[in-house]
Amino acid sequence: MKPFSFDLTGGFVYFADAAAVEDDVKRRRYFNTACIVFAAGAIESVINERISLEAVLLNSGASRSFYEALAEAQRSISLKDKWNLFVSVQGGHHWDSSQEPYQSYDMIITIRNELLHYKADFLGHLEPPVNRIRPLLRRLGVPSE
Repeated sequence: MKPFSFDLTGGFVYFADAAAVEDDVKRRRYFNTACIVFAAGAIESVINERISLEAVLLNSGASRSFYEALAEAQRSISLKDKWNLFVSVQGGHHWDSSQEPYQSYDMIITIRNELLHYKADFLGHLEPPVNRIRPLLRRLGVPSE
């Protein structure tokens, strides 16, 4: 099995590089949008792949049944919950949205969700659709247009 997360990671790197050198505003927006979608997909696919691998590779014991149950439930639980359940057995840091890299993961996923679940709300002139995006735009020096 070749992990799909490798393709998604290669894709978001490609799209970010393409956006950085693109002069056409529309095409740059396309590349940036694709970058966000691929990056969020990569974050989610990495944990899903690890859960599936653990469920298949472990031969026996309580851990295997835990990973099998987690693999079954992974479609219906949040990324944060999957992460926290996974690290509760594997070790590692629980998802803490006040710390990096989790802050960035949250931002990428929020932007992806806003893009893919866009509701076409009427906003003020140059007003970003999500309050959490406003500080990011300021930090990066990007006009909200």
